[in-house]
Formats: sequence, C-alpha cells, structure tokens
Amino acid sequence: MLITNPKENRGRILTVLYHTFQRDPLVMMTPSDIADASKLRIDQLAASCHYLHDRQFIELMMGYNPPLFAAARIAPEGIDLYEDRKRFERLFSDAPPTRSDLTAEVIPVMSLLAREAEASVLTGLRREWLLADVSRLRDLLRRPQDSWDFEQIRDALQWLAGQIGPELSLPALAALERILTPPAK
Repeated sequence: MLITNPKENRGRILTVLYHTFQRDPLVMMTPSDIADASKLRIDQLAASCHYLHDRQFIELMMGYNPPLFAAARIAPEGIDLYEDRKRFERLFSDAPPTRSDLTAEVIPVMSLLAREAEASVLTGLRREWLLADVSRLRDLLRRPQDSWDFEQIRDALQWLAGQIGPELSLPALAALERILTPPAK
C-alpha cells in the first residue's frame, strides 16, 4: 500500500512499534518487519523513522546501510504519546474533522447567550452563578476547536440548563446545545 501522507506514515510506524512493545518490550523490529506490519514500502520508512527518532518517540539502531537503520523500537516518549490518543491524533492524523468548523457557528450564539444572561432578571447569588457559568462555558469554547473538551462543555451546558425556570429564559442555550451535540451515529 502506498501512503503518501508522511504524518499518516509516522502514525502507522509508531502504532506498529507500540503493539510490538506491548507483546515483548525487548524486541527491536527490522525495517522489513516494520514495512510488512505497517503496510508501507521500505523506501517510505527512512525519513519517517529518522523524524520519529529526532522527536525521541523511537530508538534506532544504526547499521552499515545509512540512511536506513538496522532496527527500531518505541521509546518511552513514544509510548506516552501513543497512549494520549488526543495528542497522537493531533500529530499524526490528517483526517478531516467529522463536522464543519463549529467555532464559526458557536461564536455568535455564545455572544447572544452572554447578552441574554446579562439581561436576565435574576439577582443576588443566582445572577452571579448564572454569569459565572456563562463565563466558564465561554472560556471552554474560546480554545481552538481541536482542543475542546466536550465532556466539560456538556457539564457546563447542563449547569446552565439547570438554572432555567419561570423567571429565566435563555433561548440561545438551546441553540448552542443543538450546535454542540454530536450527530447520532
């Protein structure tokens, strides 16, 4: 299989080395072993493996045939990276996002929600709590979309929804929930 995307190649190599390490932490794989297991060609390995080595994700044993190496295995930093799936995907996946850029949709609705909260008739602690919850949600959504923590966002939306009652109406909250709720599979 010819994969021309170097990021995906490096992700495949790291995945193969991780699984090999899990089976036997002392095994070092040869370039042909890595190529077979990752479905890459030998000529696709050198640059990607040297990059991974320079980033300290893998260890290389150099042989007498540079730039190709004699053997490789995953390094502790590579194990940590592989097990942090969010970071791994960010570094090695060029897959398109499953939804369009939500930030453009969220910003105007979040601004409307903030205005609705400011205009609410609530007073005292309930008003402070409402404004603090809106502020917290705004802070969560202010980050780049690929680093959004949807569990925290869902919690913040639930806290806000729990404050809605006869004296408080936040139509923008329902719109925001529709935008941020992942589509059913």
